This record gives sequence, structure tokens and C-alpha cells, in this order.
Amino acid sequence: MVSLSNHVTIVAEAGVNHQGSVVMALGLLNAAKDAGADVIKFQLYQTEKLVISGHPDFQMLQGLELPLKEFGLLARHCRTLGIDFLVSVFHLEAVAMAEELRAIGERELRPSLARVKIPSGELTNLPLIQAVAEAGFPVIISTGMASIGEVEAAIETYEAHRTPGCNIDAILHCTSEYPADPAHANLRAMETLRLAFGYPVGLSDHTLGWEIPVAAVAL
Repeated sequence: MVSLSNHVTIVAEAGVNHQGSVVMALGLLNAAKDAGADVIKFQLYQTEKLVISGHPDFQMLQGLELPLKEFGLLARHCRTLGIDFLVSVFHLEAVAMAEELRAIGERELRPSLARVKIPSGELTNLPLIQAVAEAGFPVIISTGMASIGEVEAAIETYEAHRTPGCNIDAILHCTSEYPADPAHANLRAMETLRLAFGYPVGLSDHTLGWEIPVAAVAL
């Protein structure tokens, strides 16, 4: 993720790789800091707001879910280590949870959640984007699987509802393959996004190895 000042920000994707264990999540946080990341990102959601109880993925998602109090612990540990804390939000209730995390930091006089991320799968969830904007969160927007028109609609929704002082921190090009074939990286799409919308851009990378991230930074 490259800002207008050309500073490269490295976001470590913890996601749900903690397997529902806050101890493992803290280990991932420590590893991200040791690796030199600027930010670590987790996924903030409530399973029952994503899928019905009879869904084949319900138990898996529930097993990967962390409660709000444990996110608070992670946010505090981020402050201790000096690495930024970031979450992706997947539904309206998660926005309220993010607001509570922000409020906890403010009460402790050590703000802990400066922005949130709109994941690729929620780019067309315009009510979610509106709620994030109205809650006063700056955002990072990921664009995997999206058409340029869908990206435009998401940006226009955020711009129409954002509170003063809040902005889009970055738009991330993303190839939604796991893992992604480097031949499909299409890194020039970052410049397309930059020229189309005028915001800082970056890469949400799913490739193996280091070559594609280095090429993205070079661009």
C-alpha cells in the first residue's frame, strides 16, 4: 500500500489464521512486528450474521471467530508493540463492534483502531460501506472480483456519507485466487485504479513468494 508521500506500508494478513485462539493471534501479532510489518489485520464478524445455522460452513466460521473482548486485547498489544491494528468488517453489526473497539481505545487515551478495511467480498455491500462512512472510519478498500463500475459505486457511496476528516486511505488491487498465479497478478491495474479515482493504491497479494510484492512496490 503506497501513500501519496511514497511511503510503502506493509500490512500483515492475520485474517482467521489464529484458528479461533487469542494466544495464537498474539503470536501472529508478534511475528508480524518481528517481520517489520506496519499493520496487522484481522477479520471481525459474528458467524450468525454471515450464514444461517444450518449452513455447511457455520461451524467452521464459528470456530474461527474471536469475541470482542479478545479483539480489545489484540488492540492493546498492538499499541504496546507499536504496530497498527486493522480489521475487515463483513456486516453492519461488525461496524458497531469496530466502533466499540475504537471507543475502548479512546477511553484509555490510546486510540487503537484508526481505520477499517472493506474486503473484496463486501465491495458491493453498499449499506455496509455507508455505515462505515457514517461511523467516521477512514477505509482501505479491496477490489478483488470487481468491475471498475462496482469500485466506482463503492467509492461514491463512501464519499457521499463520510464524516469530515475521513477519507479513503487506499484502494487495493486484488486477484481473488488462493493462491494466485503470478501470471494473473495484472499489477498495471493499480495504475488504472490510481488514474480513475485519484487515491493511493496498493496490492492485496495472494501469490506465493516475494517477487509480486516487490514488483508492486516498484510500480
